[in-house]
Amino acid sequence: MLIERLKKINGNQAPKIISLFSGCGGMDLPFHKAGFKLVWAIDANFYACKTFRKNISNIIENNQIENI
Repeated sequence: MLIERLKKINGNQAPKIISLFSGCGGMDLPFHKAGFKLVWAIDANFYACKTFRKNISNIIENNQIENI
């Protein structure tokens, strides 16, 4: 029921989230599909970021969190 309500939210009202230690996006994909707006993500693994970009969004940064 919550997912159905979130799908009806327009882009300006969608809840915004960031993703730390994102990996390939296994935790982020359900939020993305539920209508949340992913505004920033980061992971240190190049291949995980490549998968994230393919499946979810290009907004992921391939970097160590300590460097941010």
